[in-house]
This record gives sequence, structure tokens and C-alpha cells, in this order.
Amino acid sequence: MFPSTEQGRRTIRGKDRREEEFAKPENESQGCSYFPHWKMVINDQQFFGEIQVHKTMVHPNVVKFVECFEDCDNIYMILELCPNKSLMDMLRARKRFTEPETRFFLLQLLGALKYMHGKKVIHRDLKLGNIFLDADMNIKIGDFGLAALLVNENDRKRTICGTPNYIAPEVLFGSGKEGQGHSFEVDLWGVGVIMWVSCKKVSPSIANHT
Repeated sequence: MFPSTEQGRRTIRGKDRREEEFAKPENESQGCSYFPHWKMVINDQQFFGEIQVHKTMVHPNVVKFVECFEDCDNIYMILELCPNKSLMDMLRARKRFTEPETRFFLLQLLGALKYMHGKKVIHRDLKLGNIFLDADMNIKIGDFGLAALLVNENDRKRTICGTPNYIAPEVLFGSGKEGQGHSFEVDLWGVGVIMWVSCKKVSPSIANHT
């Protein structure tokens, strides 16, 4: 399935990426996320789909996929390290971003989305917590666990997925065999929510009820 290395066994053991536990390999520019084998019984297709999509993404504003390997306990993904954590962490510390800061981040985000959509990939879970910051405070889109690869530009997906307060209407109301489905537009909805939250620190759905 994946290459297995003794170095991997020595360096990192027994954590779960979904609990946001990370280890640092010997190369300080890289980080590692890892998954217990027993969880693969539940969502192995989603996990391997994430790997296949992420490894094809090569862009300055996408977290770089380096390699994947396994030992008897876990499967490991070596990724580009983002030492300044995520936009969510930054927002919690700062309360809100200035308009010039928001514009800077959004320009990079839209550039990365243009690249991804050009490869017929929709992320489907864009949120502050999935946008990371490198050492120079440039954004890096990460976590392709819900990403989908379209067969062509007219292909539509009908699975309900995403994070509450960020989910586009097309995802909620276009699901099922009779629904119209969703495509690239759901990522643009996510960008809009990110822009609003960055300046207001409250989601549009909450703001409409206050």
C-alpha cells in the first residue's frame, strides 16, 4: 500500500490527525499527520481519496504533500510545516483582521482556488481552520479530506458535507438523486464566509439572527 520505513517507526507513534496532534520529522520544514489503521476500516475510501487529490496539488498557497508511508500501527502523511498555525488561531488572538490584511489573504486564497478549480478539484471545506500560515505569513490551503475531483466541468456532486456556518446552500439543498448538486461555487461561498468572519468575527448565519 505505502512504503514502510524504520525511521518512521522511530520518529512518530500512535497519534491521530483528526485530534489535531502533529509530530515534526527530522526535516524542520515538514510536519506529519497520522492515522491509526483501525480507523481506516471506517473511512478508508475518503482517506485514500484525500491522498490522491492532495498529492497532485502543487501551488505556493497549498500545503505541500511530501510523501506517505505506514508501519504496523499507523499511516503517516508528511506535509509542509506551517509554523504560524491557522487563520483561525490568528483570528482568536487578534479578534479581527484589518481590511488590508483580509484583502492580502483573500488574494492568495483566490489564486489557489483558481489553480485547484483549473484541475477540476473542489475543496468543499474551506474555513479559517483549514487555511494555514507559513513562516512568512503566506496562506496555505490544507486538509483535503472532503475534496472532490470532477470528471468534467459539468459534473455535480450530491453529498452533504462541510462545516456548519460555512456550508453553501447548494450543498444543503442540492443533495440526493433529484437535487441539482454542487460544484466550484461552494468554494466561492466559503471564501465569502471567510471574508465576513475575518472582519466581523461572527458568521453571516449568526449575524442574521442577532
